[in-house]
Amino acid sequence: SRSGQEGSLLHAFDQTDTGSRNQLMVHRLVSPTPMWDAARKKYHMNFHGRVARTSSKNFQLLLGDRSWKPLPDSHSDAGMCLQFGRTDDTSFAFDAGYPLSPVQAFAP
Repeated sequence: SRSGQEGSLLHAFDQTDTGSRNQLMVHRLVSPTPMWDAARKKYHMNFHGRVARTSSKNFQLLLGDRSWKPLPDSHSDAGMCLQFGRTDDTSFAFDAGYPLSPVQAFAP
């Protein structure tokens, strides 16, 4: 019997990693936890040289596992899906990559 959920995005998300051949590819994107810098008394994130200024708007998205934790290799440049951060008083850097398309990266 069908539950009415089989064709839904939620059902596809719940079935990810179960080995089903007919599943949608669903990626979990997570934000890494900032590290505490005791010397400067503030949190920081590694933007790999692309972000020069602190801002509450700075963020990153990495590929995550089934428990919503970043994958072990996702902290490298290659594992970064999206990052956005302030470069000076009036400019921001925006980098996006797999699995996001440019349209998905700019979507609201």
